Formats: sequence, C-alpha cells, structure tokens
Amino acid sequence: MSDAPDWQTRFGEGVAAHKEGRLIDAQEAYGAVVASRPDHLDAVTNLSVLSLQLGDVAAARRYGRKAVELAPERANGWNNLGLALKASGDFQGAAQAFRRCVSLDKTHQHAWGNLGEALANIGDLEGAVEAYAKALAIDPDMPTTLLAYIHRKQQIADWPGLDDAIARLSRLIAKGRSGIEPFGLLFCCQDPAEILRAARNCARALEQSIARTWGAHNFAWAKREGRRIRIGYVSANFFDHAVGTLIAQMLEAHDRDRFEVFGYCHSDKREGDLRQRIIRAFDKFTEIHTLDDLQAARAINADGIDILIDLMGYTKGQRLRIFALRPAPVQVSWIGYAGSIGGKFIDYIIADRMVIPEGHERFYDEAVVFMPVCYQVNDARRKLADEPLRRVDFGISDEAIVYCCFNQIAKITPPALDVWAAILKAVPGSLLWLWHINDPGKRNLSRAFGDRGISADRIRWGETLDGPKHLSRYGLCDLFLDTFPYGGHATASNALFGACPLVALPGETFASRVSSSLLHAIGLDELIAKDMHDYARIAVAVGRDAAVRRRLKTHLEAARTTSPLFDGARFAHDLERTFEIMLARREAGEAHTHIAL
Repeated sequence: MSDAPDWQTRFGEGVAAHKEGRLIDAQEAYGAVVASRPDHLDAVTNLSVLSLQLGDVAAARRYGRKAVELAPERANGWNNLGLALKASGDFQGAAQAFRRCVSLDKTHQHAWGNLGEALANIGDLEGAVEAYAKALAIDPDMPTTLLAYIHRKQQIADWPGLDDAIARLSRLIAKGRSGIEPFGLLFCCQDPAEILRAARNCARALEQSIARTWGAHNFAWAKREGRRIRIGYVSANFFDHAVGTLIAQMLEAHDRDRFEVFGYCHSDKREGDLRQRIIRAFDKFTEIHTLDDLQAARAINADGIDILIDLMGYTKGQRLRIFALRPAPVQVSWIGYAGSIGGKFIDYIIADRMVIPEGHERFYDEAVVFMPVCYQVNDARRKLADEPLRRVDFGISDEAIVYCCFNQIAKITPPALDVWAAILKAVPGSLLWLWHINDPGKRNLSRAFGDRGISADRIRWGETLDGPKHLSRYGLCDLFLDTFPYGGHATASNALFGACPLVALPGETFASRVSSSLLHAIGLDELIAKDMHDYARIAVAVGRDAAVRRRLKTHLEAARTTSPLFDGARFAHDLERTFEIMLARREAGEAHTHIAL
C-alpha cells in the first residue's frame, strides 16, 4: 500500500499553495489530483486559472473547456474559459463564454468587464461600453474596468459622464490601487505625478506577482571580456506597426564591429515586407511568444545580452514580467510607451530635453538619457506613393484650406474640438480631414461639430490607406492640428515626412510633448503653441496665408533628406554612444545617472 498522500490531501495542498502564491507547487498538486480523478471539478477549474497565471494559454483553454463540460451551469467556469480564449486571441469565443456566464449570474461583475474587453477587441465598442457600465453598476471602483470604460468611451467620442469617471479613477490611483495601467491614463491625464503613481502601483504588483510565482530568481550575467556589446530588443511589434516603421533603418545601421543585435518577438508571426526587413536587420531573431516569462528570460540570459531594451512599456501585449526577472545587467525603456515604468527593473528611459524638460526628471524612476536631436527615431527609407495623389481623388477642391488630424479618435477631446471649430469658422473655405476609425466615433464627432456650428460638409473622413499612400496623403493637407493632452507621435512624424506642417500644444506629460519635440528637431519651433489661444492663432495664420503654407511645405520637403530627425543611421550611432556609457558604468559598479549627449 502506497504511503503517498491521497487526492483529497493533495487538493488541499494545492489550494494552500495557490493562496500563498506558490504557483508551481499548486500546479503539481492539482495535476496529481486530476491524474487520479479526471472529473474533479474544483481541481480542473483551478488548473484553468493557474495555467493562465503561469502563461500556459493552451492548458488554460483545455482545462477551461473540461470544467464547463463537467458543470455547464456553473457561471464562474464560463468566465474562466472566456479568459483563456481571450488570452489566446479568440475574442469571439471569449465573448460567447462571458455572455453565458452573465446569463447564469447577472451579478458577475468580472464577467461583465471581461465581456467588455472581448467586445472591444472584435470592434463592438458601443457594446463594450455597455458591458463595462454594467460591471461598474455592481462595483464602481473596479480599477481595471473603470479605466477600460473611460478609454472605450474616448474611442467613440462618447463624452458624457467621462469627467466623473476620470475623477473617480484619480482617487483610486491616490489610494494605491493596482490594475490601472498608465497607458490609458495618457489619453485623459495631464498630471505626470499621477501617471507615475499609477506606474509604480502596476510595477509593484508585477514584482510581487513574480516573487509569488517563482520566488527569488537571480540570473548570473555573462562577463563581456572584450567581446562585442550585445543589445537585445524586445517587442510584439516587429511588423508594419508604428514602432516597426520607426526603428527599421536604425536596426540596420548598428555598428556590427562593436555591437551584436538581438531581437525577441512576443507576438504571433506576421507576414509582410517590413517584418522581413526587420528580421534581417538582427544578428539573431528569436520568437518568444510561445514561452512563458521565465522561459523567455532564460533564453535572453543564455544569449548573454548586456543591454536589454523594452519597446512596449505599458502598451497592449507588453511582457514587462520578463524584465522584472532581470535577465540582463542593464535594462532600458524606449519608444513604445511615453512615461516611466515605475519599477526598479528598468534602469534608463530614452528621451530628449523637450519631452522631459528640466525639472521633470522627478516624474521618472529611471535615469534619463537625453538624445541630442529627438528621442524618436525615424526611417529615411520610407516611401511615398509611386503615383502622386490628387485632392480630387478624395473629393476635395484644390482651393480648399485643408486642416487634418489623423490621430486616433480616443485622442480627440472636447477642448480640442472647441478650438478646431473656432479655427474652421475663422478661415473661410477651410475643412478638417479626420480618420474614420469606427462608425460610432464618426457619428458622435459629427454631432459634436454640429453642436458647435460646423456643418457636415466641413468635415471629411479618410479611410485607412497603405503606408506609402498614407504618407503621400499628408502632402494634400495644409496643416495638421495636433491633439492634447495626448498628441501625435508616429502620426506626427508621418505628417512632417509627408510635408504637412503641424501645430502642437505641449503640456506637462511626455505624451503631450512629442510633436513639439519633432517640430523643434526639424527647425519649426514657430508652430509650437504657448497655450490654446496661441494654438488657434497659429492655425488661423497658416490657413490665411498661402505664402506661409508654401514656405512650410518647402522646408519639410527638403528636411526629408537633410534633417537629422529623419536620419536613422545617425540616431543609431548616437544611441550606441549611450549604450557604451551605460555599460561602462555598470562594469565599474557606478550608479545609473542621467546621460546627456
């Protein structure tokens, strides 16, 4: 007779380990139970939850399906299955599972919030807002759901009730509540201190999760001993994405005599010429999307990476847990997220003196690297359309004064709409060209312009075009009206590359100052407004003066080949200088301090 614990004892051990955060121990105990009792509902259910916590999405789906087969009337099982399906990218299936959950339990607040996220990912933003509202009616202080509710309303320009929701969110941040990822705050918050508090809350929760899952985990870092410096870039966006389009030339330009360049991709493979170009630019390219965080960190550490760069921050699909495991001796945040990570596991943030002005270093827990031109790299090899675009092709007169804003709708705020309406009224024959991202947003913005006395024929809606045509479309416009407090980033540099000047209104946050940094780098400080009144003055003056418009366009057309802003190779060499300083400090045992080239 075996003296091994029976399945009841093992289940109890699993529950205790799970509560204490010893996830691997819990996994082993639950697995032993299911091995002897495949129909043990609670063990199967807990394995579904646990597998997702460990990043094993396939196992989470498998156990989730088994749980609902065993107990189809148990609401929480459907919520767990929905979470697993959502994590695997099956948002339609996830939405069905969450709907089944709330049909069984209308008070399941988490399922309502999860349903909102699934619906948003399949494009039903109005349905998402409704689902989030139902979750918040049950518990108005669910931080993750509250932030998602705010952001989805912004995506469709559904502004009633937003101010109260944003104020409630600020109170939760002040209380130290985690679950409020600061990327969403960039769209609605103008206080860099509050954004930093939210980042610290998130980083603290992330570090605690790592400690509970894997305990103290200290990697040994390879000694360099005269070899080339090994740089690793980590991202889900090595394809035709804003980040991918910005960094390609820089990756190609790295000095291979001094550096080895590694890429770590944590998204599913995507086809496309840009993706293949990016892959070719790395000395070694590794797919890590099938690895859990510890496995990915081990792979990076095994490569002997000296400096590891996160290109995601708190944006969708981020894998900051990899960085929290500290696989490399120097770790850096750059370009994907406009703010501090708020954790001890990131040593430096790449910036410039415009996006982080003097005195604002206190809003960043990282040492700041101040690039000499602009923190944003660009690719001079981007192409315009082979055939010149014409306004008539878009139903626009050659005589019209064309303002544009191709930022996403979530960045458009009521104050921006107020000043845009005033500009249109002050410039006869002008129109505003916006990006038609979703139908509810188009309807709500059209109604809002009408309420401000702007007729429908003054607003045009542009569809999504391929990269070269999108860049060329900017050449048909006279002035890009930037948004605030979250301005254009890649969108703004695209406008400038396409020979469309822009007017910017910098605020207090990194996200509000990027377009001003771009204008400064390209020699057009005259278009950086001091306040909203000055913003309107600049936009009206450009609209009324054809000579000014010609001068600005001529300046930008020349800048494509002459400005350091569009010189990815120069940026690579500047960045390499900072890498050498970072690593020299590390090897000398010195503290991380600001770097200014």
